[in-house]
Amino acid sequence: MTMFNTIWRTTWSSTLLFILFFATQISHARYPPVPEMVMQINTSLEVNLNGSTIKIKADDTFEREYEFDGCKLKSHSSPRSSRWFGSLGISDAGSEPFFSFFLPSACKGISRTVVEENQLHFDDAKFMYQWLASRKKMANGSYNSVWNSEGLSVFWQTVPGRVQLSVDVVLICLNGQPAKNLEGAIDTAIKWYPNEQAQTMRHCNPVDKNVVRETRHQIEGFWTSTEFMFKQLREREESYKAKKIQQEKQEAERNMNKAD
Repeated sequence: MTMFNTIWRTTWSSTLLFILFFATQISHARYPPVPEMVMQINTSLEVNLNGSTIKIKADDTFEREYEFDGCKLKSHSSPRSSRWFGSLGISDAGSEPFFSFFLPSACKGISRTVVEENQLHFDDAKFMYQWLASRKKMANGSYNSVWNSEGLSVFWQTVPGRVQLSVDVVLICLNGQPAKNLEGAIDTAIKWYPNEQAQTMRHCNPVDKNVVRETRHQIEGFWTSTEFMFKQLREREESYKAKKIQQEKQEAERNMNKAD
C-alpha cells in the first residue's frame, strides 16, 4: 500500500508539473496585435476632390474594394505584425509590377493595389500638421490629399508606370481621440455610407506614450533621410548645370578662336 501511495503521489506530481508548465507556455505565447483599422465592417467611403473620385468598400474581413475612373480593384490586405512608421493597420503591397501587366483584372493600365489603412497617434498638434504637410510635399502634389474635421484623411493616386493604385486611409488620433476640426478640412469631399448598425468610422485605439514617441522618432528620421537624399540630388543637379555652362563657355571660346 505504501508503494502504491508513493507511485500515485509521484505520478500526480509529474502530471501537475506538466499542467503548470503547459499553462505557463500558453500565458507567455505571443498573440498577434489587434490591427488598428479605420473603416467599420460593411461600410463604404466616397471621396471627391478636384474632379477625381474614389470609392472604398470594406467587407467583414480585411479585404477592400476600390472604385476609380470607371475601374474596380480588390485588395487582399493583411494586418501588420508590428508597427511601421506608427502604423499597425492593414496593408497590401501589391504584386510585382512586371507580372501585373498581364493580370486579367487590369483596368486602364492599372492592376495592382498598394494600399494602407491605419491609425496614427500624436500628442502634439504642431507635429501632426507637419506630418499632414509632408504628405503633400513628399509626393510633389501628385497625390490627391484630403481630410475632414473628424480626423479622417485619404491620400490616393494612380501610378501608370508601376500599374498601381496607391491609397492611404488614415485616422489621425490626437491624445487618444480623433483629431477634431482640423485646419484645411473639406467635409464635403468625404461621404460615408454606414452599415446596418449605422456605424462608419472606428474609434482610436488606446496606446501608451512609448508608441507616440516612437512614431514621431521614426517619422522624423524618415524626414531627415529624405531631406539628405534630396540635398544630394540638388547638389548633383547644380554641379551638372555648372559643368554644362562651363563646357558651353569653352566651346564658344574655341569657336571664336577659329573664326579669328
